[in-house]
Amino acid sequence: MPGYIPPLLRPTGRSGEPFGGAGSFTSADGLPLTDPDPDPGAPIGSPLAEGYTQGPNKACPTPITPLTNVRATAQDSIDNLQSFYDSGTAIPMGAVWGWRVLSPGEPFTDGVPYTDNSVNKVMIIMTDGDNNIEPSTPLCKQTNPGRYTSDYTGYGYTSELRLGTSNAFDAADELNARLATVCQKIKDSGITIFTITFGDAADVTIQGYMRSCASLPANYFHAPTGDQLQTAFQAIGAQLTQLRIAK
Repeated sequence: MPGYIPPLLRPTGRSGEPFGGAGSFTSADGLPLTDPDPDPGAPIGSPLAEGYTQGPNKACPTPITPLTNVRATAQDSIDNLQSFYDSGTAIPMGAVWGWRVLSPGEPFTDGVPYTDNSVNKVMIIMTDGDNNIEPSTPLCKQTNPGRYTSDYTGYGYTSELRLGTSNAFDAADELNARLATVCQKIKDSGITIFTITFGDAADVTIQGYMRSCASLPANYFHAPTGDQLQTAFQAIGAQLTQLRIAK
């Protein structure tokens, strides 16, 4: 297809292009930036997947669903979640956004005050891998080595030093430290935390951080398989039921 730019030649992270759906991106000369022949079986966000896009919102996750007691709304939100191929894993950022949803203040205001003893605030933090920032592609480093030191993430590029280092691999240590800090702050606010590591990609290091993050040792679950993940959620549900009955 004339004008198609192969995935290797596309910059990772923000660009000056407008954000939109599949087929909506154009380069400065008006040529498309999306794959004309997507692979239906490719992971969402993969260069070969339907809907792989570039632009200022590249890698932005599925919008958060505010607190709701409507089961269908929660189920639809779960069914519509999409994983993303690039950027890495930043567990502390997910934890912070969960905290924001449960808090009574902006940007979400559905949470009851922390002083309302009739309500239990509970958070489940799950990861399928270690904290990490994906390094930039060789071509991007060649294009602008001082800036493109990593994929673009919620912390920007590592070159912006928001994680204290420009090295994408060293940034994982800072993410682990931030996870420990934010978990403690969430627990100090009165929120109960359950944690789950899912699959084989979560090594013993992140398992240790997630175990420490949980409010109690019994609140941590390692689930290498889908069946074990289902069992973990059933156990969490049973604990929450007992907590509600006790109140």
